[in-house]
Amino acid sequence: MSIVGHRESRRARRLPVTKPPKLSPDRQEQLRRLAATGEPVRELAAVFGIGRATAYRYLAGKSPTDSCHEGEMLEAGSVPKDVAGRGPRAGR
Repeated sequence: MSIVGHRESRRARRLPVTKPPKLSPDRQEQLRRLAATGEPVRELAAVFGIGRATAYRYLAGKSPTDSCHEGEMLEAGSVPKDVAGRGPRAGR
């Protein structure tokens, strides 16, 4: 099932389309303030109970639930342009 199909299916069942944020807006702001003081992101992530990549996404101002291909509509079975050509059959 494609991302678009998955979201439509969840909407039809009146379920949340994406996962809720790991941190509330207040906790996100607290994370940003502590990171600005020079605290290591790895330690902050552990204290806040989130992954290091998630912490960096919050610090970049993005929601961790944002897709890396946000806004790009894909047809069923298609592959995003930046991923096409990768994988075990690339170059065959």
